[in-house]
Amino acid sequence: AEADAAHHHFKPQIIRSSLNGPLCEYYCFGHDEAESALTGLTFDNDNNSDGSSSNDVRILYGGVGDGRHVLTTILDAACIQRKDGAASFKLHVTMNDLNAQVLVKDILTLVVSHRIDKALFQGRGVTREIALLNLVLYYGLHAYAMPAVVYGTLQSLIKELFLDSTCKNFCETYPWIHIEDRDWKTFQRIASYWVDTSKYSPSLPTAKSALVLSSPDPVDKSVESTIANLGMMGCGDMMADLTRKKQEAKDERRAAMKEQMSDFSVWPPGMLERYKEELGGSPSKKEIMDHLESTLIDRIVEDDGDLRMGARNTEALVIDKAFYEASHTFMLPIGLDYNERIPELEEEMKLCTSCFQDGSRDSFAKRFKPYISYIHDHWHINPVKYDPDWRYDEGSEKTNYVVEWADSYYHADVRKMFRKAPQDEGLYLLCEANLFECVTIYYLNVGTAINQLSAESNLMIEINHGSILRFGNLVQETSTRRSKARLPLAYDSIYLSNVPDYTGMLSVFIELRSLLQKKKPSLCDDMATVGSSSIPETSSSLQSNVLLNTGLFQNYDEYVFGTMALSAAQVPRFLKMRVLTEPPDVWNDFNQWGLDDSVAKMDPIGPLELKTWLHRLFLLTVLPPERSHTKAIREERPNTTGLFLQTCTYCVEELGYPIHWVSAALDQLLAVTASKPLKTKAAEVNKSPSPIPTETRVNEYNMTSFRLELENQLGLFIQNNLFPSCVLVTQNLPVGKPTKYQIKTTTRWSSVGVSGASALGFLLEKKKNPDFGAPDDFMSGFSSFMSMMGGDMGGTSTEPSKLRQALLKNGSHAGHLFSCVDYRDSASDSSDNCTLTFWMCQDVYEKHKDHHFSLVRTDGWFRLDHDSIRLRDAKPLL
Repeated sequence: AEADAAHHHFKPQIIRSSLNGPLCEYYCFGHDEAESALTGLTFDNDNNSDGSSSNDVRILYGGVGDGRHVLTTILDAACIQRKDGAASFKLHVTMNDLNAQVLVKDILTLVVSHRIDKALFQGRGVTREIALLNLVLYYGLHAYAMPAVVYGTLQSLIKELFLDSTCKNFCETYPWIHIEDRDWKTFQRIASYWVDTSKYSPSLPTAKSALVLSSPDPVDKSVESTIANLGMMGCGDMMADLTRKKQEAKDERRAAMKEQMSDFSVWPPGMLERYKEELGGSPSKKEIMDHLESTLIDRIVEDDGDLRMGARNTEALVIDKAFYEASHTFMLPIGLDYNERIPELEEEMKLCTSCFQDGSRDSFAKRFKPYISYIHDHWHINPVKYDPDWRYDEGSEKTNYVVEWADSYYHADVRKMFRKAPQDEGLYLLCEANLFECVTIYYLNVGTAINQLSAESNLMIEINHGSILRFGNLVQETSTRRSKARLPLAYDSIYLSNVPDYTGMLSVFIELRSLLQKKKPSLCDDMATVGSSSIPETSSSLQSNVLLNTGLFQNYDEYVFGTMALSAAQVPRFLKMRVLTEPPDVWNDFNQWGLDDSVAKMDPIGPLELKTWLHRLFLLTVLPPERSHTKAIREERPNTTGLFLQTCTYCVEELGYPIHWVSAALDQLLAVTASKPLKTKAAEVNKSPSPIPTETRVNEYNMTSFRLELENQLGLFIQNNLFPSCVLVTQNLPVGKPTKYQIKTTTRWSSVGVSGASALGFLLEKKKNPDFGAPDDFMSGFSSFMSMMGGDMGGTSTEPSKLRQALLKNGSHAGHLFSCVDYRDSASDSSDNCTLTFWMCQDVYEKHKDHHFSLVRTDGWFRLDHDSIRLRDAKPLL
């Protein structure tokens, strides 16, 4: 296989590791409103010479999570093609995620939705099979516990779909899904845990423990929670202003609605007569409008939404919300004929009904106490909610799924796409429906859309597991096989959510730019703009947003500069990518980027500018500014020397910069000695976030602490044919065999601050300097969560890091710092062991094997406490 041949060869590490390993953070449920990728597009009836439609749409979702946007796009594609005279087009969607568990859950969602519609299409009505499949989606995707019969159905499904099937058989059964064998094995591993829960370590909690531990936010706290979350995002100073602006917006909306509704002719038929009847007599127009304001307008404004949707309004899904807040799980659906379809649940439903019919004035939670106790004793834990590879903070989420699912998945824009919808789309639809009805209607329509599109061979969903940053290279390596399978080699749209919050923008551009269509996309835009984004005809688009630390940045330039060493406005000249959203802002729902070489042609970069930028990028990579290691609101600076060299390669091979320009910049970095510092106009950055520096004078830096890794990485690149062979570097480079080493150690920290921070590296020292250890305010034993959330409680030192100062001042005499190391802990066996792996040329290893080896953090800039080890303790992996 094309990709498999190089599977065990050196692959550059372009993102620093975190103490959580490759998964920095993990969210089982998404955070935004489901949207279609087809919004704003129109399609024609033209075909290409090979018979394919010129309208074919290719979309890549990186960090796809729960797949809500994919499901909505499928619904929209089917809706568009149902219209009379509509053009036919094929929808290609690639669903990528670093986390295998969410992808297995997405596959389960797609297949079960498909089966429900297939079964109904056979005309058998709502059978036991269909009822149980709906309950699997209802409980399996969102709840921590489920009735025993639903649990049994879920287990049988997982076993049938994943464990009793090969990848080939699965894809033949569902030809609209494409999965590679290498990923299928990973998915089977996840499924094996779900079927045999005894494999989990630590063990899964009981249903009772899981439900008691989860603590969903009350519905009436949603606004306060939103404001509090903004405070956690670094926006403390904005809260009062936000509250004021929120009230101003409500007042403006109230006034606009009153003005619009003052014209009785726009009222729905019968509404005016009903209001007059309620008021009695012959009410004046003012009395009618006052009544309208108090009974309808105020509620719409205060609930922040149209009453047809907006599960946060006080009348929507009332019973579901009350039950969820009392029990922390979903209510057994009322209205199913349990005696006929699921007799196993008949007695349980009677108990639930008796609690409803309790005539006492006790609170809802008190009246349902007997039934909640029954749930605790008889329901099963839902293994789909538990990821074998992520056991951090599980079960403690505050998501109120009744509110969040309805508002995220079932909003008005989505319901317009339904083929099979309730007959009454009236004003109070959700006030009359229950959550189970909404869930079943939604997934039935997803299944209907899948079957409609797949019947015409107009749907292909590719499931890809791994880092999105590796996907571009994977597409290139397997291009022949992908072409035969009619899988995309490039995409019209790439959606990344907030993945760049963790990876930085530079790695995204370097690794994914090749996946953007180089020619005008086949789809047509029916407007000059989509939202606020101007789309150039020669470019498809890549979009992402800022969610991790939005309020930390004064502007979008600061966000971009953190890993690119360029402002957003400078990127087109250097990297031939342009931000399409006007104006770009960290608070935008998304910021779009597209290919654009026009600026570079009109105002080309010269050799000095390129060299200065590469020097600035190197400084930013190896010397990220000091940041608190205990605060969640922080800037990620994940660049590695591997990414720096990838960027150099990219400049030559993709952007066409002259070879000797890049060679000159590298030569200067490789030639530094204690007596010959780097002389450059590039300025070191000491602040996070960093304002765009003004560089007017020549600076001098002792970069010898970072030269060894640059030499080692360049040696690895060249020997693995990853660097342009025509690049001439005059300095001597390592020539020893590229070798992957592994070293194991035992950690001795009980609190590590933000464990998901991509800030790890390792230090080689001839003699360990005691000043490089953890700061006095490290607060061993203090909960990392509390230190993250407590702002200054984290005790950030006011003194500059001695390690960072020493490396810059004393150079290699202080030690050699490496940015490329992979960290994996042993959380599965509850030990304090960890495994570190890295690539090194053998001659570098032999020369420095007696040096002390220490894991370091480059946010707080200190050595982490672990067993005393030397480089020689690292053993080669054969």
